[in-house]
Amino acid sequence: MRSHYILPILLCVSLSSIGQDQNSPLPINSSSFGIEFQAYPAGIMPGIVFEKQFSQRHGWHARIGANLADRHDWGKHDDETGSGYGATLGYRYYFETFNQNFSVGPRIDFWQMKIDWVGSNLITITNTMTGTSDISIFQPTLELAWWLPFKKGAYEIGVSITNGFEINVKTEGEDVGEGLISLIGITARKSLN
Repeated sequence: MRSHYILPILLCVSLSSIGQDQNSPLPINSSSFGIEFQAYPAGIMPGIVFEKQFSQRHGWHARIGANLADRHDWGKHDDETGSGYGATLGYRYYFETFNQNFSVGPRIDFWQMKIDWVGSNLITITNTMTGTSDISIFQPTLELAWWLPFKKGAYEIGVSITNGFEINVKTEGEDVGEGLISLIGITARKSLN
């Protein structure tokens, strides 16, 4: 198991009992602010998030964050590492099942990253090449989240699974990895109302 999955899994387990007796969604027309941490096999994405509910079941959210990647040899080179910044826009539909709050909705991420890569020359394997590529990423995904309210709904913890695609829409330098992406996440937010 990769080490950056340990923190989200421990948080999920330790928070599973919070909010069992307080399971109402955020109030209508409420706003919240918090932090979000997502992990995927090739990296992590920490950020700050804002959400505005425009009805009890519908809300939109935005994130500003960082993307720290260590793709090893999963990309188009022997090793790809890098980082960058970006933003997220998304929609959530909230529903209650088994006295718990769930949400589902699409997200669109935009990332600007610098990827350092190492590769071998196909003609002579002993010659190692290095380089840097600047990439602009479009990342459409679908999120399923489970929300645990506590302190009379003033705070919530969300545990999410997100799946979609990472698409390099602009590359300066050699092509680097892209494709399917799956993330697990933890969000901690506070109601501003």
